[in-house]
Amino acid sequence: MKKTLLLIAMLAAAPVWAQPPMVFFPTAVGPGNQTPLFTPTNENPVDYGLTGFNAGWAYDSFQGSNLGNQNATIRMGPTLQGPGAFAAMLEDEDYIFHFEFQLSTAAPSSSDILLFSKHSPPDLGQPSDGREDRMFSIWYENGSVSNFSVRVGNASGGWNIVAENLVAPLGEYIDFDIHYRSTTKEFDFYWESAYLGSAETGHGRYDLDFIQVESIKNAAGGGSDPRTSIRNVRLGHIVGSIGLIQFSSANVGEKDLFTFLSDSGLCYRVESSSNAMPTAWTPVGLTILGDGTQKYAYDPSGTNSVGNTFRIRVVQ
Repeated sequence: MKKTLLLIAMLAAAPVWAQPPMVFFPTAVGPGNQTPLFTPTNENPVDYGLTGFNAGWAYDSFQGSNLGNQNATIRMGPTLQGPGAFAAMLEDEDYIFHFEFQLSTAAPSSSDILLFSKHSPPDLGQPSDGREDRMFSIWYENGSVSNFSVRVGNASGGWNIVAENLVAPLGEYIDFDIHYRSTTKEFDFYWESAYLGSAETGHGRYDLDFIQVESIKNAAGGGSDPRTSIRNVRLGHIVGSIGLIQFSSANVGEKDLFTFLSDSGLCYRVESSSNAMPTAWTPVGLTILGDGTQKYAYDPSGTNSVGNTFRIRVVQ
């Protein structure tokens, strides 16, 4: 039996990179973008986000793909819930970016940029604040599905490589995740849930407000390109999360035992949900006062909790 435990806490220990954190909507704070990129909403955001320029994509119930294997582009940005007003991501709160893509027909013949992001309000029709700072990007290089790279923006308006020679097999969806850590001011990068490394931007800013995704083109251009499919853009704030951790059910006196490292002076509470992608949480048990040591929490529902999702949240 497996359950899911989401630890939401400002932990004193080193980060756990077992797999990337997840963002759930509605978020507790700040702007975001939730664009499924499949029917019925297609390119239209759900509750968070806006879409700017968008052309060349066709949607089905599973994904968006470049129409007729032609060039396709979509630009997206964060907003407050509603969708509400356009707003850049906060730099004093952690956030997660998640995106999935697939090359399904053939390896493109030349290098191209699949995705890039930056701080640049005018690119979404917003007033300029005088800045254009690159954040992160995915590059396809040298005509090979074994030559993807992930890059971070530098101080001179270019890109620095974080990881390269990443593989995206034809016909298989790739999960790409980034965790912005507000305490260390850096990005953690993940490819297919594997931790690639952490990197700082060269300019020291992280208030992302623009994302562009393009289909990957052949060198000649103007003709038929390989099929690029995309889905599930999720950008949103979390509160110091170390991520979703899968664990085997261990019963102690008919109750499941959770452990976590606490920070002195903070209060924690176990919460549960019967949904895999929760929008509402139910408190479980009592509040736990942190003192900088490892703490133990029990789920009093015992065997009835199988299949539930759990998190431990800072409540004070």
